[in-house]
Amino acid sequence: MPKSLGVYCLVIFLTLTISWVYSFYGMSMEHRTLIWAEHGLVESLAALFFGVAALLALLIRTRTYNVFSFLMLMASLRELDLHKYWTVDSILKTRFYLSETTPLVEKMAGGAFVILLLLSAIYLFKRIPIFVKNLWGLQVQSLAVFFALACLVVAKKIDSMARLFPFLADFHAQNNAFLITIEEGLELAAALLFIRACFPLSAKSKSN
Repeated sequence: MPKSLGVYCLVIFLTLTISWVYSFYGMSMEHRTLIWAEHGLVESLAALFFGVAALLALLIRTRTYNVFSFLMLMASLRELDLHKYWTVDSILKTRFYLSETTPLVEKMAGGAFVILLLLSAIYLFKRIPIFVKNLWGLQVQSLAVFFALACLVVAKKIDSMARLFPFLADFHAQNNAFLITIEEGLELAAALLFIRACFPLSAKSKSN
């Protein structure tokens, strides 16, 4: 791994680890909730940093980074729960489109966003061979994206633990507060890593 990315990752995860430990051994429940709970400080910071990544990617002005910018913007809006703020339910859920109580206008608007997300995903999926090649070559941007995606996958698994693994439902319920801090911390780490994926703006990056 390139030294600069290694140091960047180390700083992120050391900071998170210290924050996790201090939250449970040096903070009151009230303060911990303000920082780590849904709509708390950490989630707001993650939304902000996803937005920063979207802006930085847009400044690179290539097709791949334009798509990346759109996905980062969607991630930022998702962190703020705006995917369901203007509608009766989340536009990412099947029941939103199948429900007879969902207004047609909302279904059309939500469907348009979902189609854009799918088209963006398909475009990036086609670039997987290039992505893998860059990973093999230890390109900083690709490594940062890979680690960010890994953080998001783990965070999603933690969030869905009780549903995906019913035998862990009791563990999830008993340790919910701790697991939430891990989940939110990983999402914040992902946002910071996506920002790192936009630097340096090398000639090689601008050509992709």
